[in-house]
Amino acid sequence: MLIGHFAISALLNRYLKVELPITTAGGIFPDIVDKTLCQGLHITPSGRMYSHTLVSLFVTTVFIDRFMGHRKAVGWGLGYLAHLIADTGGFV
Repeated sequence: MLIGHFAISALLNRYLKVELPITTAGGIFPDIVDKTLCQGLHITPSGRMYSHTLVSLFVTTVFIDRFMGHRKAVGWGLGYLAHLIADTGGFV
């Protein structure tokens, strides 16, 4: 659930002192991409496909690090990783 991913980003911000906007963006990015491909464009059979992988986490975090800096990449990566972990248990 999207609200749960926002809450996890807020917790990361509070306890790990990462930047909230980039952490939140990383935390909802997998759903934005995969849910759009599945439910919006009807290209993929599931809402957890390409962006819900460790490869996508790595590639996007390296991209953020390269173009936005290391501090933002840490926030993005933690938000993204938290999203993937939260999705493994079902409801967030």
